[in-house]
Amino acid sequence: NFGSRQGRIASMEVTVRLVEGEPTVAVQVLWHGAELNLNRAHEEPVERFLQRLGLSCSKYAGRQTGGDRKRAKKERKKPGAVPGQEDVIAVPSQSHGLAVGLVDSERVRIPDGTKMADALAKASHVDIEGELLPILVNPPSIVKFEAYGKPLAGCPLVASVRCDFCEARELEFRWLRQAAAGNDPIGHCIGEDRILWIPEDMAGQSLTVCAEPGRSTASSEGGVGRSTRMKKILRLGAVEEVPPGWPERRLGTFGPRIPSELRVVTFNILAAFYSKTQVAAKSMYPYCPPSALDFAYRQPLIGRELRRINGDVICLQECSFSTYRKFLLPLFGDQYHVRMTLKASKVSEGCVLLLSKASFEVLEDKDFIFRKLLRGDKVFRPILSEVAAKWPDFLSGVLPHMTTIFQLSAVRHTATGKVLVIANTHLFFHPQARH
Repeated sequence: NFGSRQGRIASMEVTVRLVEGEPTVAVQVLWHGAELNLNRAHEEPVERFLQRLGLSCSKYAGRQTGGDRKRAKKERKKPGAVPGQEDVIAVPSQSHGLAVGLVDSERVRIPDGTKMADALAKASHVDIEGELLPILVNPPSIVKFEAYGKPLAGCPLVASVRCDFCEARELEFRWLRQAAAGNDPIGHCIGEDRILWIPEDMAGQSLTVCAEPGRSTASSEGGVGRSTRMKKILRLGAVEEVPPGWPERRLGTFGPRIPSELRVVTFNILAAFYSKTQVAAKSMYPYCPPSALDFAYRQPLIGRELRRINGDVICLQECSFSTYRKFLLPLFGDQYHVRMTLKASKVSEGCVLLLSKASFEVLEDKDFIFRKLLRGDKVFRPILSEVAAKWPDFLSGVLPHMTTIFQLSAVRHTATGKVLVIANTHLFFHPQARH
């Protein structure tokens, strides 16, 4: 019996992705440590799928028992070995494959000729040589799981997930300090949310984050159970200590918050794709070591800095859309009105405006593209004429390539009732430019 010879039997199950409109049915079979993946047409007769699966199982079984044959041969060569007493291993015929079938909840076999999609929707188990593997159709699953950024003491990390057949809010998270190795890590739990502010005293200790669909998450059609493979684990490595420096001195200069004053913050956070260029490394920031320019290092520090400064108005420039969506929005969305405006270009970066919900009521938001505003609004015609006279090729050679945008928000200050207009932009500048 092949199954009984396995020293360590992994969880055995069959997960099926069956979505109307997709060209194939995706089937993953976990069987005695093997992971067998098959993609079959919806209309294919089920017996063809079963034959293919039987052959795949047979090949895997042959590979495993082949190793047992070699071990038995070595045993025969040992002194004192008695001929004929070594283990005899039955290897399935790879030309015919193992006997595989589909059965429903009453253990009735799904008949040949049934279309693949219909058969898997009706079946409850795959029968492989008498072993019944449960079938899960469209179970909640985590397609992508990441926590971008280096783990730095006192700084935030945000877990980012993409799911199938469930919502991210239905997932359960566990951040673990000094977690043990293995597929079910055990360690001191220090957080159970997507966001973790890493404790200051964790420097030098390992950090792990786990995610899995919640126990109450309903599966899709038919109330299928949870797959054993739905848990995802990220081992983020040792937490680094952040040495004190100018950020602490600057905070000391600011002093404590005064309720009657507004604190306005603006940062160009240098988008990751600009910091990676040779020009940036050699000409613009030669004083910065590559590790300091690495956005995986800078992003957690940006989160810490914004939280420490605690501004009423925060204007950011050169923020990538990914940083906005995966980091700033989940990190500060409860405390601030957060919105982003991409530049008028193919590059996915722009300006982000954060307005404190405790300080302001947002009355209206407007975004403008500089080149369209300058050409289209009659208010700017005298200026446009003056610039064109001084710079003949500005209208045809320069303006069409300018990607500048303006963010404007009309807000009411909660404490005083005054209406303010707040603007955020990133004006183009280069020391060798002609303007």
